[in-house]
Amino acid sequence: MTFNWEAILWYALLVDSIGACILGTFFMSWYEKKLPLVHKIFPLSAGWCLVYLLVVIWIGRLLYKLEVLPW
Repeated sequence: MTFNWEAILWYALLVDSIGACILGTFFMSWYEKKLPLVHKIFPLSAGWCLVYLLVVIWIGRLLYKLEVLPW
């Protein structure tokens, strides 16, 4: 099985979604204080971060069924 661009993109999205969940759940005040301009454009909430993680996991499951991901 070869390592392809879809797998690289999915792994990058997985790391990003896990980081967003951690940031949105535990470090919300740090995010609002240190990045006020970004917070105005992209406000975080734990609920949306969880939805993002679930969508990424669902896409990963589909890619795994298509034998794209080299687990």
